[in-house]
Amino acid sequence: MAKYKIAFLCDGHGSQTPGKRTPYVQELGRSIKENEFNSAVVDLIAAKLKPLGIIPILVAPTDADTPLKQRTDFANNTYRSYKDRFGGSNVDAVYVSVHYDAVSNSWANAEGITIYVYNGMKYKQSGLLAKAIGEFLPQGTKQQYRGIKEANFHVLRETVMPAVLTENGFMSSHWESMLMINKSFQEEVATEHVKGICKYLNVTYKEATPPSTPNQSVSQPTSGTHTIVKGDTLTKIADKYGVTVDAIKKENPGVEPTKLQIGQIIKLPSNIKPTTHTILKGDTYTKIADKYGVSIDSLKKLNPGVDPTKLQIGHVIKIR
Repeated sequence: MAKYKIAFLCDGHGSQTPGKRTPYVQELGRSIKENEFNSAVVDLIAAKLKPLGIIPILVAPTDADTPLKQRTDFANNTYRSYKDRFGGSNVDAVYVSVHYDAVSNSWANAEGITIYVYNGMKYKQSGLLAKAIGEFLPQGTKQQYRGIKEANFHVLRETVMPAVLTENGFMSSHWESMLMINKSFQEEVATEHVKGICKYLNVTYKEATPPSTPNQSVSQPTSGTHTIVKGDTLTKIADKYGVTVDAIKKENPGVEPTKLQIGQIIKLPSNIKPTTHTILKGDTYTKIADKYGVSIDSLKKLNPGVDPTKLQIGHVIKIR
C-alpha cells in the first residue's frame, strides 16, 4: 500500500473567466460565477482530506484564471517529484477537477450530474476513480445522475495520474444554479467527493469530529456580526442581510472595503431584517414563516409562482 496518497484538486476556472457564470438571476440581482461554487467546494474537499491522511494539493490556489497547461504541468511535476523522492510504489495520486455545467447562456431544461474521464479510460483507473466518486455524488440532494462519460478535456488528457472532471449541476438550470451558493449543498458535494476519493485510494472515510462547543453560524441574521469568508464584498454582504453598503460602512468606520480579510469580523446594522431566504433541505412555508416572524399568507403573496408543496433546495424566495 502506498505511503503517500495525494489528491490534486482543480477548481475549474478563475473568478473572471469569460462566460463561466449563470444567466442573470432575478432574485439575486446578479449572475453567479462558476468559481463561486468550484473554489468553495475544492477548499472544503482539501480541508476534509487532510485529517484522513490524504495530501490535498490545489493546482490553482488563487482566483486567477490559471492556464490549464500550468495546472496539469504542476500536478505532473509534483507527482513525479514525490515518486522520485519516495519511490513509485509508495505514492498514489488522483486529479479531481470540480465544475458546474451549462448548455447555453440562457435558462434551459438540462440538469444533473456528470462525471468525465478521458477517451478510452472509462474501464481503466480513471474510470474506477469516476465510479467511486459516482457512487456517492447522487446520494444527497435529489438530482439526475447522467453517469460517467468520456471527453477530450485537457485536464483529463494531459495528466499522468487517474483523473476525473465532475459537473455537479447546470448553471443554465435555474433551480440547480441556486444550489451553487448554498453552503449546505457545497458541503454535501465536497463530502461526496471525499468519500469517493477515499474509496478509490483505499482509505477509510471518517466523519470529522464535531467541536466540543456549539458551532454557531457566522451568518445568522440575529448575530449582529458577519465573519468575512472567501469572495465576500460589502455589496454581497449588504445583499445577504437586506441592508445598504453605506449602513455597513457607518457601523465599521475603520474597515477598508477593498481590503477585507478572511476571518475578519464586521458589525452589522441593528434590527436587520433579511428580505430573502434560500430553501434548505426540510424547509416548509410553516418553518420559514416561524423563523422570520412572517405569515404563510404573506409568503404566498410575495412568491406567486412558487408551489409551497414543491419547494426546491437552493431556490430563493422573498420573505419581505
